[in-house]
Amino acid sequence: MKKILFVLMLFSSAVFFGDLPFIKYGKIARRSPYNVRISAGFLPYNPMILMIGSSVEETLSCAALREKGTIYSFQKKRHLVEELQERVKDKKNIYAFLCSTHCRKYIRKCREMGLNRIDALFLDIPGQELEFLEHSVRLFKTARVLFVSTDHLHIPLLQQYLQGNGFTLVSYWEKPDKSGRAFFAKTIYYKGIYERKLL
Repeated sequence: MKKILFVLMLFSSAVFFGDLPFIKYGKIARRSPYNVRISAGFLPYNPMILMIGSSVEETLSCAALREKGTIYSFQKKRHLVEELQERVKDKKNIYAFLCSTHCRKYIRKCREMGLNRIDALFLDIPGQELEFLEHSVRLFKTARVLFVSTDHLHIPLLQQYLQGNGFTLVSYWEKPDKSGRAFFAKTIYYKGIYERKLL
């Protein structure tokens, strides 16, 4: 009976979050880093959001979360840029760009655009996440929250690096295929929200 209840509990979580990952660890592990709503309490009403490698659907989810925000979405393939542009053609606050898969070019593009402050960063460039962070310290440290793909990354190393730069690991989920995602919040905001149980 207990096993049946446990399976039902996992299934209900899958229905709510849209997937069925294995929870590795995290401060608030029950909150899925695959659900952008986990960041709602940290963001202002008009956030600046930088999304690198995120899906079209996730970009639209962020747009729905904060309609007054501005989103810069970098896609690796032209058809994804065209799809996003078509789906947001009536919105003036979502911008889609085509960029190569090397992280240094993303950083260069951000500098060319004069993007020097963000509230949220979504990072999904397999195997290059940590390299991107190391070369864009000034930019990512302005963010309140970070969503980082961990498909090819050793999570303790990422946690150690970001903790040293003022961020706290809030949630980390890992799927059976070892792909995963981590959600970090700037420590000063984490202490003011989670530790005071305002979320």
